[in-house]
Amino acid sequence: MKNAIVLFNLGSPDKLESVEPFLINLFSDRDIIKLPFGKYLSTPLAKMIARIRKRTTRKFYESAGGVSPLMKYTQAQAQGLEQALPAEVGAKVFIAMRYWHPFLEECIDEIKKEEYQNIVLLPLYPHYSESTTGSFYNHFLRLAAEKKMNLSKVRFIKSYQANPHFIEAVMKKLLSALEQHNITDFNNTSILLSAHSIPKYLVEKKDLYVEHINETAELLKKAIHRTISPALRIELAFQSKMGPFKWLGPSVPDMIKKFAAAKIDTVIVVPVSFVADNIETVYELGMQVRDEAHAEGIKDYILVECVNDSPEYIQCLTGLVKECLVSFASSAM
Repeated sequence: MKNAIVLFNLGSPDKLESVEPFLINLFSDRDIIKLPFGKYLSTPLAKMIARIRKRTTRKFYESAGGVSPLMKYTQAQAQGLEQALPAEVGAKVFIAMRYWHPFLEECIDEIKKEEYQNIVLLPLYPHYSESTTGSFYNHFLRLAAEKKMNLSKVRFIKSYQANPHFIEAVMKKLLSALEQHNITDFNNTSILLSAHSIPKYLVEKKDLYVEHINETAELLKKAIHRTISPALRIELAFQSKMGPFKWLGPSVPDMIKKFAAAKIDTVIVVPVSFVADNIETVYELGMQVRDEAHAEGIKDYILVECVNDSPEYIQCLTGLVKECLVSFASSAM
């Protein structure tokens, strides 16, 4: 039995000329921007927002070397997962991105061409939201209907915000950063857990994202206080607001100002919603917020790497896939 494992994420432009069409794809998503008569208004609005934002967004990518590292790390995650799965399960790992190549449409065509019987959809979003995993699954279901796919042969992984291997992967990256920067005095040090924000209208609709982020944050706080220092101040904030909406807060810049007002010397930023470094970690957190922190008087600003293709994160993904493969085997009996 041939098993196709699809890792999916947001995607990113592969060159500067791709920034505007990438933004159009993003803001055309009616699971993110819900409008009356959205079928007719979403594309014109997306083009308008993309035109407004393209120069600023291009500068982000230029400052980060011209391209996001997202695809590099996603490919490494796919390779690590495929190598970790037993050869006898006949699994191949594919990559599908929501707003840029390789698109889900391309991925499905390849899976059908190679005649894979079973499909596991595995989000590179540990925390479920209608604007991320939900949007991808809705898009998959539309394509599946068009291509007359058998959904009984598909497994949807929804979230894994409390997976012990995921939490361990984040902790290992944090401990590595502390060792690298020789941080041993925690009396005037704070940790900032940073998660991608979502529009407030999703929060008001009881989107699961907030609950999932809080669950991860609480598990990390317990692990940090247990293994590093019970005196450490740990806060959660949200980043990457974009578009004409009200967004979930508090924002990362606002929390940095609070740390500065409290005379905190060292701030350690831990991305908790991203599993691969990308433009929002490399540029936004690694350059923009860093400069703001120093301007506010923070002496040491340390950004922890995302889990990327760390062994612990690959172990997390492998366990999730194996559960689905067992489900396929059980249903075939």
